Amino acid sequence: MLQSVDLASMTPEERDRYDESIKIYRDYVNTITDTSHREWKKGQTEGRKKEKIEIARNMKAESMPLKVIAKVTGLSPEEIERL
Repeated sequence: MLQSVDLASMTPEERDRYDESIKIYRDYVNTITDTSHREWKKGQTEGRKKEKIEIARNMKAESMPLKVIAKVTGLSPEEIERL
C-alpha cells in the first residue's frame, strides 16, 4: 500500500536516505523499462526477418528470379541461395 510521506518533517539525514531510495527505485524502473523495450524491438526485428525468409522461400519455390526475390524481400542473393 502506498503511503504519503511528510518530507517537511524529515531530518536532513532521513531526507537524504529517502531521496536515495527514490533514486534507486527510479533507476530500477528505468532499467526494466529500457530492457523490455529493447527486447520488444529485437523481437519485432527477428519477426520481420523470419517473414522475409518465408516470402523468399515461397517465391523461390515458384521459380521466381533471384533478383526479383532480393528486390521484394530485401534479402541478399547469398541469403536467398542458402534457403
